[in-house]
Amino acid sequence: MKPYKIIIAIVICLIMIAATFSFLWPIYKNKFKEKEISVPENTVIETATPELILPQTRFELIKYIEENINNFANTEPQDIEKWRIVRFGFESNKDENIYVEFEDGHALLKVLLWCKNFEAKFECNKINTFEPNNFEWKIDQGKDSFADRVIYYYEKENNEWRLVGNSTNLRFFPISRDSQIGIQKTVDQDYLNWRKSPLSVLRQDTPKEFGFDINRDPFKPISRDEKKGKIIYQITFNNKEVWNVILFQPIKKGEKGVWVIESMHKVK
Repeated sequence: MKPYKIIIAIVICLIMIAATFSFLWPIYKNKFKEKEISVPENTVIETATPELILPQTRFELIKYIEENINNFANTEPQDIEKWRIVRFGFESNKDENIYVEFEDGHALLKVLLWCKNFEAKFECNKINTFEPNNFEWKIDQGKDSFADRVIYYYEKENNEWRLVGNSTNLRFFPISRDSQIGIQKTVDQDYLNWRKSPLSVLRQDTPKEFGFDINRDPFKPISRDEKKGKIIYQITFNNKEVWNVILFQPIKKGEKGVWVIESMHKVK
């Protein structure tokens, strides 16, 4: 047989194979799909991997932690049956790593929880415990793994938990009730008298990282409530960021009451 005839025969064979494949493939594909959908809808495949907690279940998780908060504290609350939760902090936009701040009218504590959803049931493990120290949170042991992450804060308003901001535009200054009372007693004994001046507290307690210079950075009081013992200063740091700094008198109101910074809110 001549070479060109062999080539023609091979081409014809390839065309026939391709035609046969294109004819049979849809039939085989449908059969494969039938096998896929033949599994009953309610069949549960057991797995040891927990489901990720989705945003829509965040409030269910908050409720679960509220109900079980005593299990995550190292000590029992004083004078009350259950610790009162002050604030939740969710790491980034996930619901796995949660900071929980709680108090009992004496102490103020914070824990970092790692939570998962196993078969529609929440399970949380305590990773770290924190205590207030010089208006910052001090970890008991180890390192705070999420210190550089964005934390989304939730607080209770009108009996509902609401998002109030995140760590890029909101700062809190933790101090327990017992510590507030201790500072007031110290001032009553004629020590730390500068704490009776909100402006002095602003200068002393504003975090060093902001580089607040009272002689350089523009600032002004924008709100003051004598009865509630609260004042808000607006500061422009380094001619860039504008923050509202909220100070309050936790124990006594008026001239003899000490001032502390409650929080800072970024304006722009």
